[in-house]
Amino acid sequence: MNRKNIFAIAAHVLFCLLLAYWFYSNSVIRPLAINNQYKELVSALLLLFTVYLNYLVFIPSILSKSYYKRYIFLSLLLIVTASLIELLLVKSDILICFKHIDPLYFDINKHLRSILFMIFLRNIGFYLFFTVLKLYQQSRENAIMDKKAVLKDTGVVVFIPRRGDRVPLDIKRISYFSHKKNITSIHSPTRQEIPIYATLTDIENYLGEHCLRISKMNIITFTNIISYNEKSVTVKSRNPGRNRILAFYQSNTPRILQTLRKNVPELENANESNLKKTENANVNDDEKQKDANVTIAILEAISKNPRINAVKLIEILQEKTTIHILRRKLRELKDTGKIKYEGSAKKGGYYVI
Repeated sequence: MNRKNIFAIAAHVLFCLLLAYWFYSNSVIRPLAINNQYKELVSALLLLFTVYLNYLVFIPSILSKSYYKRYIFLSLLLIVTASLIELLLVKSDILICFKHIDPLYFDINKHLRSILFMIFLRNIGFYLFFTVLKLYQQSRENAIMDKKAVLKDTGVVVFIPRRGDRVPLDIKRISYFSHKKNITSIHSPTRQEIPIYATLTDIENYLGEHCLRISKMNIITFTNIISYNEKSVTVKSRNPGRNRILAFYQSNTPRILQTLRKNVPELENANESNLKKTENANVNDDEKQKDANVTIAILEAISKNPRINAVKLIEILQEKTTIHILRRKLRELKDTGKIKYEGSAKKGGYYVI
């Protein structure tokens, strides 16, 4: 889930909370159910159910498939039903407000019909607002899909730089996009850096599968990659002698590597070779570190226990080494002058120099 979706969900949650609070505390078109405020919350939930049923089900499943008559019929039925349920729910509270009024001068039924009409208008207002919002979102998504189709057919991407001119670029000539100091730029092996009016999220949505977001600041294409490993990717730059190395999200390493293997399979063998070299180097480093830790442990044990012999040393260090490694390390330490042995073979022991 990207940041844009998180903001959208947060906005919908905030709207629901504000609407529930407004119903609980205020009333404009009908008297407030003062002694039964739970009815106001039920009314708010009823309205939310109406608009989100339209937003999530009716528009995608009915209106988007051009079933206009069915959509209008179901929408009117839904709004009228919700309005009637709300009026019936709070009718007893409304009647309490007018129980002292002379029925000869005030037609309560006419007033209830007018309240029902106002509730209907309010509900249809919310309904239409969310309908327009959903249609706008769908139009933007369709526009993005159209752009992707054009991109796939022609391979040409049109950007608007900060000076206002349109710049058509072949995607094969783009190495990566960067965002730094509130400026988004295009980097190409053949042209200078081009600043444009777009965010990296816009570019990611625009190019879709033709690009890969590797970090907060960089998006790469797949046409100018030289090599990659488990930490970074190297792309061509305008200066052939200074190819650009871009680090990527360590938390998303498996997904990024999988995408790179899929889109640049010709580099997979070379990358596997580099990974094996790296793994071997890491193994050697681990072995060296383990060997150094054993040496340190031996020196510490002898320092704390002067005149200690090999038998007692292995008892102390049995979890860290073996008798064969201990004997080898003792010879090495004696040869390098770090320890010495004094005394007889049975009663002597080692000292740290």
